[in-house]
Amino acid sequence: MPIIKLLRGGQVTLPQELRKEAQLQEGDLIEVCFEKGKITLKPVVTLSPDEARQRMKALLVKSRTGASEMSEDDIAKLVDEEIKAVRAEQRQKETRI
Repeated sequence: MPIIKLLRGGQVTLPQELRKEAQLQEGDLIEVCFEKGKITLKPVVTLSPDEARQRMKALLVKSRTGASEMSEDDIAKLVDEEIKAVRAEQRQKETRI
């Protein structure tokens, strides 16, 4: 387990091998928690505006394709499924650390 040094202003540098394993890149967001005497870092998965637009367009296409057959509940389920997919991606990335 690598040991890192706390720098001026509270900054730390994560070792390259750890960043690579966690698939972290410069500019990525990381949630920091302090629980039970431990500091935990968790990557925060966000979608770029382009990715969000693409996913929303795909959902709209899906809902319009069967629009005459889809109720509001069906469309809401599609949105819920997409939210679950994004959250699953986030959990998968968090477990890599």
